[in-house]
Amino acid sequence: MANFKVALVALDGETVPDWVRQRLDNAEVDLVSGECTSRADVIELGHDADALWVFGGSRVITADCLPELPRCIALLRTGTGTDNVPLAEASAAGIVVAITPEAGGEAVAEHSAALILTLLRQVATQARLVHSGMWDRFQAWPQGNVKNQTLGLIGFGSIARALVSRMRGFELSVVATDPYVGDEVFEEYGVVRRSLHEVLSSAQIVSLHCPLTPETHHLLGKAELMTMREDSVLINTARGPLVDQAALAQALSEGWISGAGLDVLEREPPDPSDPLLRLENVVITPHIAGYSNTFYYDSWRLSVDTLVDLARGWWPRACVNRDITPRRPLVDRPADGVQVPVELGRSPLLRND
Repeated sequence: MANFKVALVALDGETVPDWVRQRLDNAEVDLVSGECTSRADVIELGHDADALWVFGGSRVITADCLPELPRCIALLRTGTGTDNVPLAEASAAGIVVAITPEAGGEAVAEHSAALILTLLRQVATQARLVHSGMWDRFQAWPQGNVKNQTLGLIGFGSIARALVSRMRGFELSVVATDPYVGDEVFEEYGVVRRSLHEVLSSAQIVSLHCPLTPETHHLLGKAELMTMREDSVLINTARGPLVDQAALAQALSEGWISGAGLDVLEREPPDPSDPLLRLENVVITPHIAGYSNTFYYDSWRLSVDTLVDLARGWWPRACVNRDITPRRPLVDRPADGVQVPVELGRSPLLRND
């Protein structure tokens, strides 16, 4: 019987670590890899693969590739979010779609917390003034304490829940909206379920944690931003196109909201003429929230774990379309599933081990 075959069709500029190949080989998983740039490349590399793998944000796997991948039972996107893979079409074809949110999820939650504190305490503006030679605390007066404010979450998945855990010490009230999360999860975290309108109109801090889909594109437009409180701040560490960026610039310029902390933009990197770059009440970071000194190692490790599970006929741990009937039957991963040991050799923190 042939080994389970994986085609890594996009590496995001990375090199496959030797230990990754060794572990997959130990698990009788055959790996082929290449930096595909077209549909033809994907089909050539992955036409007989059991799983296709995208490391990072490449959009090279498109819906029109799927009919040419008759053996494919799974798409693995290393990272969080599925906006760069054809989720709906894969689901319709019985192809499982998996991601690796644990690699960067904790870091994203911490970055969201950092942006909240930076905005409310005016840290970035104060630092810029001091570095420019101005020592004047009245030029960037803090906007208020975090304690006792209301944190509003749009999306209540794992990252939003991690943010709640980190912000507990500030004695915040937390409200959230997410139609896909059960009441028991809200109750477990002590979070009050509210509608999108209620979250926007009540929270001093609004943080986005939902995926980018056709339904959530420009989820926050002019009408939604005008619903927010004038003293509120918007945090976006999810996806740039969730927010109508032109409307956001207007909201910040005209005082509909107090400030914004953005790790993602509609256009990355931004055009030098982007009005957001000229506003003092905006803090922008370069899509860095999910990264840390362990990010690359964790990304490779969790990807390998997912592929080994699939090769054994198990559902992947982070599956975004668990409700489908897969092309090949899958069973739940045993709680005591044996893990294949990883021989690292050099430091696992080096991205190209």
